[in-house]
Amino acid sequence: MPTYHVGICDDDTEFCKELKQCITNIFSTYGYHTETYIWNDGACACSDIPKIPDLQILFLDIELPERLGTDVGSYIRNTLNNSTMQIIFVSAKTTYALELFKLHPFDFLVKPLDYSYCVKMIGALIGETESNSRCYCFSVHRSINSVPFHEIEYIESRNKHLLLHKRDGSTVEFVGKLRDEGIKFPDSFTQIAKSYLVNMRLITAIKSHSVLMNSGTELSISRGFRDASMSAFHRYIGRL
Repeated sequence: MPTYHVGICDDDTEFCKELKQCITNIFSTYGYHTETYIWNDGACACSDIPKIPDLQILFLDIELPERLGTDVGSYIRNTLNNSTMQIIFVSAKTTYALELFKLHPFDFLVKPLDYSYCVKMIGALIGETESNSRCYCFSVHRSINSVPFHEIEYIESRNKHLLLHKRDGSTVEFVGKLRDEGIKFPDSFTQIAKSYLVNMRLITAIKSHSVLMNSGTELSISRGFRDASMSAFHRYIGRL
């Protein structure tokens, strides 16, 4: 049975037990086993997470003692440079500061637990995680190459060629048309101009006429794609 590695960081030990049981039950209905790690403070989580390279999902309390959930999230995204771990923020509140959205959480879980909502969320989590683990395949000089979707920051069209820009700063160039290749990408990507297809998970800021990527690259949103791209952004953010 395939295994998902899941972390829970919350200072309420009873809630951790309840959430762990909830996670175990729901994942098992989808045919998955879970390996669960529990921390009751942010400092311990930050110390242990680098030692667990397979950790895929983290339920993270926003209001932790000593080190806030936002600090833990920032450590994962910016210090560890991990954009693939799915973070679900946990809180008794129903409104959240804008800084949380900059950490690209998958969702927000409101206390007390709503089992039916957890079922829906975990189903979406599994779909998103499996989608991110898939690869984009393309041909370079008659050789087939593949790159995991989560490693692609954006694709640029230039003079009948495509430039694939990766998270690590490297670029691969090959022959192709963006309108043909774009249909191969999951919903976490959207086209913002005739020349750009971007990974919304790696956007750090959205402006009226441009987006800022994790790498610091600013890409212009063209007028013809503005409505469609903004709708895609809103759907992506609205899911959070």
